[in-house]
Amino acid sequence: PQRAPLPFKVWELPEVLLFQIVSFVAGPTERATVVCHHLAPLCKISNTCLLQNELSPLWSAILKNDYGAKLNERADKRSSKRLKQSHLQRVRDAHKRIRDDAELAYFYLTELTNSGGLTR
Repeated sequence: PQRAPLPFKVWELPEVLLFQIVSFVAGPTERATVVCHHLAPLCKISNTCLLQNELSPLWSAILKNDYGAKLNERADKRSSKRLKQSHLQRVRDAHKRIRDDAELAYFYLTELTNSGGLTR
């Protein structure tokens, strides 16, 4: 059976609605993965709309809700234009930090259990 075409394109939805859909599909800290690895590769237009628009409200919502970052936390500090990051770059950095912290926690937990330091 042939699928009927969708009456709309996902990447053309308002960012607030797209964030709600992605929130339903994926949990916190996994929303960026859904956008980057499932929605953006659909076609060239979706890639451009979702990944090239780094100041999109979608990325600011992901940054705020998934990583607890304040959107204007750097506004009070003076910094060069070269050091300023978009919301998408800040989501990438926050996701890498969480992944690295989780890997460290697993490593130390494994070391602790293997050394017999953790008892029941």
